[in-house]
Amino acid sequence: MKLKKLTYRQSATFFSFFYQVSALFILSTLGAVFSASAGGGGQNLILVVNPGDEHGVRIANAYQKLRDIPDQNIVFIEMNQTDGLYELRAAEQSGSVNYVQKFIVPIADRITAAGLHGQIDYIATLGQPFRITNMIGGGIGFNPNRSHDYLLRHLDALVAGTAPADLPFVSSRYINASDSRPNPAPPYVEGSNTTLVHSADGLYIGTALGHTSMFANNPDDVIWNLTRTAQSDGTHPVGTIYFEENNDIRSNLRESQWPRVKDGLTARGIPFVETSNTPGFAPLNRNDVRGAVIGKAFYAVPNGSTYLPGSWADSLTSNGFSFDDQNQTKATELILAGAGASTGTVVEPGGQPHTFPSGTVHLFNADGSTLGECYQQSIRFPYLTGMVGDPLGQPYADMPLVQLTAGPVSEAIVNGSIQWTVQATLTTSNLATGMDRIDLYVDGLLADTVAGSNGTFT
Repeated sequence: MKLKKLTYRQSATFFSFFYQVSALFILSTLGAVFSASAGGGGQNLILVVNPGDEHGVRIANAYQKLRDIPDQNIVFIEMNQTDGLYELRAAEQSGSVNYVQKFIVPIADRITAAGLHGQIDYIATLGQPFRITNMIGGGIGFNPNRSHDYLLRHLDALVAGTAPADLPFVSSRYINASDSRPNPAPPYVEGSNTTLVHSADGLYIGTALGHTSMFANNPDDVIWNLTRTAQSDGTHPVGTIYFEENNDIRSNLRESQWPRVKDGLTARGIPFVETSNTPGFAPLNRNDVRGAVIGKAFYAVPNGSTYLPGSWADSLTSNGFSFDDQNQTKATELILAGAGASTGTVVEPGGQPHTFPSGTVHLFNADGSTLGECYQQSIRFPYLTGMVGDPLGQPYADMPLVQLTAGPVSEAIVNGSIQWTVQATLTTSNLATGMDRIDLYVDGLLADTVAGSNGTFT
């Protein structure tokens, strides 16, 4: 066979490297610095694309190259034009079946057909509905709506026959009541108050890469944001977390969380600033926005400020993820401003602050989690909430230097049994203390693992 050239964008064979806080590393080029991934890379993500959405297809092509997503990990699901690319209205009985058959089963079928069980942690969408509504029955709270992201999270349960309105409530990680840091500490193993959000536990991280429908972003802006987020992986951008206080109930509902979060930021050496009634109600004329906690129905961004790549910013805004009306500022405005990720609810959540991420999201980000993991670990009631941005972004993960020290060179013609010897060393150690294992992926599938920082693959 002819060995394909190993590059970040076009690779048939690549390696991933786990360090002792369970961060994954994906080979970018032979002998080059690797891109860090605290909780997975392109081979751990299913990308769901609406082929009838030209903007979504453009974004998907760009993102596949950025994250080296194997072709087999891409699922095409086309919405009917009457659905308007905004929300899917479902009847009580047939709607549940239709939704599962149309959106959930094709994803599950691809995972099965490609042999990806136990490997997929993320499901990211483009041109898909943001809300499933008109679901009458059991479920959580009084609201008959669910965010599409939340339903994707429960893909296995839906395939098994659970109706969307009757999904069991599973609480996400919030904050340890007696400590300032997220609990449990890295690598975030199961605890009494912890949601397991990865596929091995029957749950996934569902997100939207971007929205290009009404009151959303254009595809160039989405691609720009995804690119700068990917390029920030492992760069440890230095910036400030901004807490924007005002007299609105949307601010007041979350302010009680702030003291413990600030303690956690102080313990990590991360600066923060709290301002009151800032014009525009968002960070004003700041050049280092690493994170922003906002609480206002309408707010101005960027408001003269620069949002760092891979940053997190959100507002407790009831319709921030509802793209079928112009009421309230949308989460996509923060993507346009440069934040790596944001969230909003798909309908009015009824004054429940826990339907939005806690300020602990900034602690998880600092501790090397991916943006998708940050979201899932910091929100308690995610059933009305959607995330927009790159779920694989990991600006504060540590980076290794990985070298192929022996074996066939790029473009070599080989046959029979071949071997590569691999050596991985840390170039930064803010979190990591050493390498735990090295995984080999071939054509997007996990093929072999060796323990430690070096080994040989046959």
